[in-house]
Amino acid sequence: MQRVYRLRYDRAVGTDAKKLAFAGVVVVAVLALAALGFKASRGPGRPRMVLGDCTGKGCDLVVLTGRKPKPLCDAPLNRADPVVSPVAGRIAYMERTPPKYSLHSVNADCSEDRVLATYDDANPEHISWSPDGESLLYVVFVHGKGWDVFVVPRDGSSAPAAVAANEGDDFGATWSPDGSAIAFVSKHGKSADVYTVARDGTGAIPVTQGQQVSGWVAWSRDGTNTLAFGTGGDIATVHVGDAEPRVVVTSKSAGDLHLESPIFSPDGAWIAFSGSHVGSNASSTIYKNRVFVAKTDGSSAHVVIDGQASCYAFFPDGRIVLSVAKFGGDGIYAFPVAGGNGDLVERVDGCPSWAPVVRAD
Repeated sequence: MQRVYRLRYDRAVGTDAKKLAFAGVVVVAVLALAALGFKASRGPGRPRMVLGDCTGKGCDLVVLTGRKPKPLCDAPLNRADPVVSPVAGRIAYMERTPPKYSLHSVNADCSEDRVLATYDDANPEHISWSPDGESLLYVVFVHGKGWDVFVVPRDGSSAPAAVAANEGDDFGATWSPDGSAIAFVSKHGKSADVYTVARDGTGAIPVTQGQQVSGWVAWSRDGTNTLAFGTGGDIATVHVGDAEPRVVVTSKSAGDLHLESPIFSPDGAWIAFSGSHVGSNASSTIYKNRVFVAKTDGSSAHVVIDGQASCYAFFPDGRIVLSVAKFGGDGIYAFPVAGGNGDLVERVDGCPSWAPVVRAD
């Protein structure tokens, strides 16, 4: 049975995005576009949105189903960065109680909460579910070792396994559309290149050579087997198996900003990416000034927001959504992909994970 997706925005912002001027920190937001075992929305309303709301004294998981966010779990914890599984109805999240940082997996009703990994003074980032919902992928900076990419089963039945091409920092990982492979960035010597590797960490193959890749890699879901990434301040794409990447948006065309960390729209027609005045940090945390959108061939590139966005992603229908601070208050805003004014979705502080259902209360 076909699901019906309907988006409702609460109010218009009425401010041209190009008039914003402040810096921000950009991290990945993940789109979960499959059912979680709840009833599908058939009437007016928004798709289910889960996020770690940090507007209060701490952070906790909330779900947006109406006009106000509702706590997802009864027991308050320092929960943040939720990522909704595409198939199994589970949610991954980070519990932050410094110096301990723990990656959890929990059912959508907050039962069967399992700790998958715990680190001292190290915060797992860029967390994503495999397409089959069986494993989680993340990057973490381990003191004395640098950045590494790990895969861990959703039930915690085995310890996280490192995915590495060679010695050096590994970061910016993403799943292939069928979940059989992982693309990531490996820094070795003066270069930082894109690699692909099997899900079990075997058979690493370089996709690029002699590049200066920063931020994360995106893998298109439209069947074209295309990777997008930032390299040397430009945005480039490459089809897996091709010899050379193709620069589609240059730093020079974007006001000499350092461009990186692209994401694909659900239909693969557009890419969103960030631009910064302060250069690159190979992990994932970097101060940003602008979020751009362009078609995948680099045409129609324009600024979506010139401001402090803590994350950016696409709505299921292709609109670009951002978590923005200091834009009339913290909130999640949606902008037309082709440009124009934004709409306020909800006044909360957190990066959303999406699914096309409404919580059954």
